[in-house]
Amino acid sequence: MKISVLKQMMAAVVLSTVWLVGMSVRAQAQDHGRDHERKKEMKRERKEAKHERHENNGHHYGRISDDHYRVHFGREHEFRMVRYRRVGRYRRFVYGGYSFGFVQPWPAGWRRDDHVYVEYVQGGYFLCNPRRPGIRISLTLF
Repeated sequence: MKISVLKQMMAAVVLSTVWLVGMSVRAQAQDHGRDHERKKEMKRERKEAKHERHENNGHHYGRISDDHYRVHFGREHEFRMVRYRRVGRYRRFVYGGYSFGFVQPWPAGWRRDDHVYVEYVQGGYFLCNPRRPGIRISLTLF
């Protein structure tokens, strides 16, 4: 009888050890998966930032030429802000061959499908909404 109880205890110890090792392996695999996803996201962000730097190539930094502005920007050149993208923690959109960054958050009352336009006012670029005159978003030109 003593041997039978001893065998049962040994079997319980072995099963517990196997279960703990299995849980440890599973936890390590989950951690590895999270690390892999974090690395993929960081790599994607670096690639987008590099692509954007290459795409701009320094040509469009600072100010849009007057001729290009007249053809593509201002009140008469409305577009819909259907989508913007994130580069790191910054929100950006491309329009008229230029990359713009939002300096301010999207105003309350503006819808994502509203018509908007980019306007140059007093030395800065702004995203304006004809449905909400007087409210505008300050932009950075990249």
